[in-house]
Amino acid sequence: MAKAANVSKYAAEICQAIDNETVSLRELSLKIHSNPELGYKEVLAHKALTDYVEAKGFKVTRHAYQLDTAFIAEYESPATAAAVAAGETVRAVGFCSEYDALPGIGHACGHNLIAIAGVASALAIKLVLERHNLVGRVRLIGTPAEETTGGKIPLIERGAFDGLDCCMMTHPSPGDLVYPTILSVGGFLVEYFGKASHASASPWEGVNALDALVQAYNGLGLLRQQTPTTCRIHCIITSGGQAANIIPEYAAGKIMYRSTVAEDHVKLREKVIRVAKAAAE
Repeated sequence: MAKAANVSKYAAEICQAIDNETVSLRELSLKIHSNPELGYKEVLAHKALTDYVEAKGFKVTRHAYQLDTAFIAEYESPATAAAVAAGETVRAVGFCSEYDALPGIGHACGHNLIAIAGVASALAIKLVLERHNLVGRVRLIGTPAEETTGGKIPLIERGAFDGLDCCMMTHPSPGDLVYPTILSVGGFLVEYFGKASHASASPWEGVNALDALVQAYNGLGLLRQQTPTTCRIHCIITSGGQAANIIPEYAAGKIMYRSTVAEDHVKLREKVIRVAKAAAE
């Protein structure tokens, strides 16, 4: 029962620590929200977040792991060094903050909220470790470009998550979910190369790259009819020609696909690629 009482005490202290920072966290969130920045260009958000947690007593590494807008903020209690020297197991927990925005829309996915949720969680754990001199570490990981290529991927590959017993993140949702259904995501840029010609004088001499891309786009739409409800496909046209009276010699689009099951993800990728190649043929 004593252990349960301690857990309850720490939980109450964690909640209180976050409540105490409500005003400053809200200001931080609104600052990021009002200045949306695209992936790997989150200069203002990077500075605002790192300055904030550094002022709260974290050891901060800016531009971490060769990524200009990634960061690491860490804290360990004084008791931790002695525990390490004594050969004791030291637990470490991590939290992620995201802070990039969508082009033309801004923070529609609430990455400004993800940013401060990670900061708040790390702050609260730090307070408990500090106040009770508990053995442990907390690490806040700033992960850029989550709307595009995913900054967590190079961070994982370069060791940013090494040594953590667990790592958590909060994401806005229409409902409260502790264990949400997660969709994988894959994608690629598809390009078609044709031959330009004047669309009025000699259209028969051209090879229309846009026609191929439109056929791929429509093919993906038809593929959706036989795609499980646990999968998703999306596509946009990023380049469709320069002038209406010129047969486009180049066209490009971005395709993304998702699934809740790894095996279905692989199968869907193969089907999407076949659709794209068929359009080229």
